[in-house]
Amino acid sequence: MRPERVLRLAVLFFLGYLALSFIVGVLVAEATIHPSRRLVSAKDEVRAEEMAHSHEAELADVQIAARDETTLSAWTIRPRNSNGKAIILLHGLSDNRLGMIGYAEMLLGHGFSVLAPDARAHGASGGQLATYGLLESEDIHRSV
Repeated sequence: MRPERVLRLAVLFFLGYLALSFIVGVLVAEATIHPSRRLVSAKDEVRAEEMAHSHEAELADVQIAARDETTLSAWTIRPRNSNGKAIILLHGLSDNRLGMIGYAEMLLGHGFSVLAPDARAHGASGGQLATYGLLESEDIHRSV
């Protein structure tokens, strides 16, 4: 092969690689800031109510108003024999408050009250973007 042809192929390969990297980067970023929503179903509600009942605790739906007026949904679970302490359980990406129900059950058994919120843009909470702390840190402060 002639050197000009090799150089031309190398440049085309490099430009194709850059274009592909850009497209994949945009798709990954888009999927990351717009996580899939796992809604809390009626079956999930029943499961949480049964868990609370088995620990002689009261389960309640609560709404928390974020600074930007986004409504955040959560459960409060309060045991009848509380130790006076409370815990906020935060779920992971593309999950909802039900994902923390096992931890809530363990903590209720030790007398802790539990707040299990759906993060912004997750579950039943409002919001379109997950900002990974930019807005969520204030959401947590308001929850407290």
